[in-house]
Amino acid sequence: MEFFYEPLYENKEFSKAHEVLKENKSVYVPATTDSQRIHLSHAFGASFDVRFIITYDDIRAGEIYEESKMYDKDVVYFKGKDICFYQADICGNQIAEERLRTLRNFRENRKLTVVTTIDALMTPVVPPEVFNDHIITLNVRQVCELEALRHKLVRMGYEMSDIVETPGQMRVQGGILDVFDLTMDNPVRIEFWGDEIDSIRFFDAQSQRSIEKTKSVTFYPATENVIDEDLLREGLKKI
Repeated sequence: MEFFYEPLYENKEFSKAHEVLKENKSVYVPATTDSQRIHLSHAFGASFDVRFIITYDDIRAGEIYEESKMYDKDVVYFKGKDICFYQADICGNQIAEERLRTLRNFRENRKLTVVTTIDALMTPVVPPEVFNDHIITLNVRQVCELEALRHKLVRMGYEMSDIVETPGQMRVQGGILDVFDLTMDNPVRIEFWGDEIDSIRFFDAQSQRSIEKTKSVTFYPATENVIDEDLLREGLKKI
């Protein structure tokens, strides 16, 4: 995408401002059109690994996110939590899914552009050390007790279901575990041979048919409100 920025890099004023930013100082840019602001934001941030574009509300953030896709393939949208109870059942799970996808990108990607709002940044998130403790990576031929794995997934926010169709659901039948991670596009089926993982494959949630095999899979929490064991015991004592 460098060709989008070349005319700016040739501009002396832009080059001066860019150098100031590299020194961790602020730069004020006079009023421009919305499209110019997005262009300038990505041009200024191109030399940084992690970039934040912060705006005033979700509608504007969504517009910036869509336009930013033209400049940056590593752009994500970090939404604020839905604090209106009457809307929580309608879109709360969708918001949690999008926020968790962004948290996964934070952990796995070295380069990232985050579009967000002031409200979203003011919303507390789970501490990184707690979040990282609730991430499971499984490999073919790995020895793993299915029942212990089921309990951990439940603590990570996954719900037991008769059939796995939507993100956040899981199912255990015999030596087969189905999990639909909130940060994935398709659910995963893990087959056990005793305590050893025999196979891992993605499958279609609608037809329940296999899509492709994989040698490894990583599951992230299905909720932001993950609680470690010590905090859980402390809370139970107080209750």
